Amino acid sequence: MMKYVTDSHQKYLKRLEDEKQESNLLKKVQIEQKRQQEMESEAIKKNEDRKRKISEKEKEVKKNEAGLQEDMHAANNLFKEANDRLASAIKKKDFKEIDIAHALLDVARTKIDKATNAMETCRSQRNEIESKKSKLIASYSQKEKSSISGK
Repeated sequence: MMKYVTDSHQKYLKRLEDEKQESNLLKKVQIEQKRQQEMESEAIKKNEDRKRKISEKEKEVKKNEAGLQEDMHAANNLFKEANDRLASAIKKKDFKEIDIAHALLDVARTKIDKATNAMETCRSQRNEIESKKSKLIASYSQKEKSSISGK
């Protein structure tokens, strides 16, 4: 009878130990899942921040381009006016007016050069933004592939 009690007690202790190990394993799995979810949430937030920054930069570049287009249009109008004044002054042989037209042409040329350089900068910024967008899309698709293959 004592042997049955002892055996029974040993089996009971063994079962308690197994349940404790199973409970600890379950807790570890839950902690790991929670950590994984937090990492995924953090990665999503980070990507959203990158997406927002790219979008803001793109809006800024578009705004700059619109302003530069207006500047370029104004410089072209100034250039046309200076050319017209120069042609008129040459016909009249008015050297004072020729000097004024020449000064206007210099100003127009300077404005056009500045606007052209600034537009080149905008183009390079736009290319950089497109590159960042491509990388962002690639990272999304990479994560999708890894999450699909991981499941």
